[in-house]
Amino acid sequence: MSTRRDAVRILLRIAFRNLLASPVRTAILGRSSWSVAHRVVVTSMLDAIDTGVRTSIQGSLGGHLQIYDGRSEDQLALYGDMTGYSRLEPIEDFARLKEVVSGSRT
Repeated sequence: MSTRRDAVRILLRIAFRNLLASPVRTAILGRSSWSVAHRVVVTSMLDAIDTGVRTSIQGSLGGHLQIYDGRSEDQLALYGDMTGYSRLEPIEDFARLKEVVSGSRT
């Protein structure tokens, strides 16, 4: 057990001696390592946020595609706008629209 402790002590002594021997190189390598680690953390956080928002909106509110009647007074707004929710005309022939959108029209 003592030899293992001595080996670790020698390795740490060598490591700190190398760090202090070239402070410029140590600073450059430390900065680049920090930059890479920071980029990985930020990218993973943004990816998690993007996935959560996309899943929330597409899964519960808007789906992947929004279709509305061209005769409507307003444009489609999932969350509404300053005047309230969009005033949209109802789609009269949904079965025909479904055929056209799904591409199964003969």
